[in-house]
Amino acid sequence: MSRILRQPAGPDSTQRVQLDGREFVLRWRWLQRAARWALDVSDAEGVLLAGGLRVIPNVPLLRYVRGARPEMPPGELVILDGRSPTPALTLDSLGGDRARIVYVTEAELAEAAA
Repeated sequence: MSRILRQPAGPDSTQRVQLDGREFVLRWRWLQRAARWALDVSDAEGVLLAGGLRVIPNVPLLRYVRGARPEMPPGELVILDGRSPTPALTLDSLGGDRARIVYVTEAELAEAAA
């Protein structure tokens, strides 16, 4: 079942999450100079699996790195923002009421593809 992840607790925030039964560490970083968010995904031991992923609303965040790294979460992370297809995120909008961080499970992806 899809789940909504909590909002980052600041411009450099780390959270441990269970995704499809496995633990991962997500680090959300606000890049001030670029005025955008970046995501790092690590395994439970802190081994970096993917770093500096550009966080773009309404675009699957893990699609292009999952194939290269089978240790990645098998589902998909998406920032759902209904305002427009590719709105700009701000420091305060990620994970709030405007732009929710949603994890879609592997089973839901398979069901949607069937």
